[in-house]
Amino acid sequence: MGYPDVYSNCGGPAPEVLSKEFAAADEMTPASRAAAITSARSCQVKYFSVGTMDVGLSDVDPVTGNKRVYVSVRGQAWDISTKMPRRVASVGPIQYAGLGPDADVAARNALRLAAEQSAKTMADQLNAKGAR
Repeated sequence: MGYPDVYSNCGGPAPEVLSKEFAAADEMTPASRAAAITSARSCQVKYFSVGTMDVGLSDVDPVTGNKRVYVSVRGQAWDISTKMPRRVASVGPIQYAGLGPDADVAARNALRLAAEQSAKTMADQLNAKGAR
């Protein structure tokens, strides 16, 4: 279940509001975070995660001659089943590079790699803690 599902079924800050906050400050305001978590709890959601991926400028990879783009990723997952949220997984900030014949392809490759590796890292942390 994604946050738009929580919002449409249980309320909370509109997804557009959260997007604007991330765009302005790379995080939610404390009030928005609290309201989003309260809404998620009312929808019986146990985990709440937040992450960002920032795409850098392209350059040329000196080995292959292809375009190269770096993506920086960070994220956290919180167990919100109790009154005080508890961080149960996190990643980054860490950078991943993608290569391609042009900057757009390189950026997509970097985003895909960053998403896959970050999700695996966080899933491994959750599994190690026996989170369900």
